[in-house]
Amino acid sequence: MACPRFLVSLDAYITPPGCLDSGRRDGSVRLVVFKRARTGSTWLRKELQSVPGVQLEFEPFTDGRPAQHCPPAFFTAALTMATHRRLRCVAARDRERSCYWRRHCNASLLPPWRGRERPLVAGIVLNPAYAPGADWDAIARGATIGGPPLRTVWLCRTNLIKMAMSDLRRLAKRRLRAATASGPPLDSPAASSSLDSSSLLNGTVAPAALLAKAAEALSRQTVLHGPWASLGAGGRPSGMVLLYEDLQRQRLLALRSVLTYLGVASEPGPARELEKQAALEARGEDAATTTHWAKAPEALCGTSLSLAACDAFEAESAARSCLRAQLRSPAPVPFSFPRGGGGLSASGWCTALPLLDESSCHSRSPLELLGLARPAASGGGARRRSATRGPAVL
Repeated sequence: MACPRFLVSLDAYITPPGCLDSGRRDGSVRLVVFKRARTGSTWLRKELQSVPGVQLEFEPFTDGRPAQHCPPAFFTAALTMATHRRLRCVAARDRERSCYWRRHCNASLLPPWRGRERPLVAGIVLNPAYAPGADWDAIARGATIGGPPLRTVWLCRTNLIKMAMSDLRRLAKRRLRAATASGPPLDSPAASSSLDSSSLLNGTVAPAALLAKAAEALSRQTVLHGPWASLGAGGRPSGMVLLYEDLQRQRLLALRSVLTYLGVASEPGPARELEKQAALEARGEDAATTTHWAKAPEALCGTSLSLAACDAFEAESAARSCLRAQLRSPAPVPFSFPRGGGGLSASGWCTALPLLDESSCHSRSPLELLGLARPAASGGGARRRSATRGPAVL
């Protein structure tokens, strides 16, 4: 069950500016959000695009077919253009148009969206697997032409068991879709209301299948294996780690920290939106209901999984304390990635991470995700806390 060992140099990471960022530079902020499946990217995109002045293209070059149809040079050129302005004909909704990217693999034929004011933030939310061979160093250099440096966000989900269950539900829904010859689309409200995760999986998942999916979830974390992960501090853009669990547990604070990192939180449009959402939360209203999809229950046992299936998994995983804790976690608690045998391993131990707060500049560090102490702040930065402070090691 061991995952690939963590080979990234810890010195490669630059502490995100976070609360030290006081404002944006001239020109639009260029942004790439790296994500993998089942990490909350649809939710994050909706949250960010609810903020005035933010324009993101969601999952360009992703239409369910292998992306190797086009050469790497195409993805390099097209993604560089997409960090400057939003493009047409790069999403599945345009596949019938003559300008659709698959028809020509020529970035110069991708038209921009017109009639829009220059946005505060322009960029993409992308699974890097759908841009094979892209030269991300060249993209970072090209993105800075005529504007501020490229900013990157690595979106991660640290509860590997819940990420695995989400993927198993997706696969079950795909199988059901293939077997269903009539009826409403499975993504429609009518179908969703009658097909909960329990009925899709019958409340049972073999422990071996769940363990395998959890190990796969660890190997897919963008901050470990995504673009720029192995480059030195001088060779990669400034980056920020964002956790799905922080969006769940401290949604507005996490959203504010991203906008602050981008240098736009104090701009009139974002500032008004943050103030409006804060006022709603102060009155006990759930502002998030207008910006993200309904999700499966946080507690797995007795909902997505039968109690018998949970007991069977625990019996199979007696030595896997981290995954057992994640299975029984009733709330969106972030964890460090499990470690064992000198590297990362789904069979290892982990730590439940503390809440975001001012001492951490409302941000996460890759060191924290590895279960290691954060580095001392430099240049007047905020104090850093150790990831081992708080709940006991699991």
